[in-house]
Amino acid sequence: MPRLLLLLFAAFAAWYIWHTLKSMNAAERKKAIRSWGLALVLVATVLLVAMGKMHWVGAAIAAAVTLFKVLASFGIRAFPFLKMWQRNTGKPSRIRTAGLEVTFNFASGEMDGTLFKGPYAGSSLNSLDEDSLNQQFAFFQGSDRQSALLLKSYLIKRGFSGYGPNQGDYGQPGSLTAGNITKDEALQILGLEPGASQEEIIRAHRRLIQKLHPDRGGNDYLAAKINSAKDTLLG
Repeated sequence: MPRLLLLLFAAFAAWYIWHTLKSMNAAERKKAIRSWGLALVLVATVLLVAMGKMHWVGAAIAAAVTLFKVLASFGIRAFPFLKMWQRNTGKPSRIRTAGLEVTFNFASGEMDGTLFKGPYAGSSLNSLDEDSLNQQFAFFQGSDRQSALLLKSYLIKRGFSGYGPNQGDYGQPGSLTAGNITKDEALQILGLEPGASQEEIIRAHRRLIQKLHPDRGGNDYLAAKINSAKDTLLG
């Protein structure tokens, strides 16, 4: 009786598969045959083990081979997306002046940095409290305008008061420029590797400017740096 039921099930499955394949085009049919073939191997292996016709070691090997094929197929299809994700999130954005370097982590959305000059030279920005950062900002205001503007964007991101759009800048708003940017610096700003495509450059610029726009914790100087980086790489 069990064998008869098994034969009936097999006959129905064969009819269903044949009927379904007829309605597919060549590409869909090829893909379906591959998928159903793997499933059939697994089902047949389970049945043979249950009936005592196959040792469990052989069944484990057959299942492992089938699983490897499935994972390999998935990995090949997912590789372009994994590569794109790695390029977009693997490297932080780095903006550097003579007095400090500020980094922005795409994955966490956090800012940090290192000071090169001033009363807290050698310290990380996240390790300093508001009073210490205010002293450092005052030092840059008197000696390094671009470092002051870059530090200001960090202070705004940290949520400290007194650093609104018109607080701490000097000179006319239109005079805020990013200065000359090399291709290596532009790649660091956008968090890209050498050889990045035009599409990757545009995508990285869009993601960064959306997060560090003056209305979202940046300032005009920071936006000018980001835009200048894109223009430099795109020529």
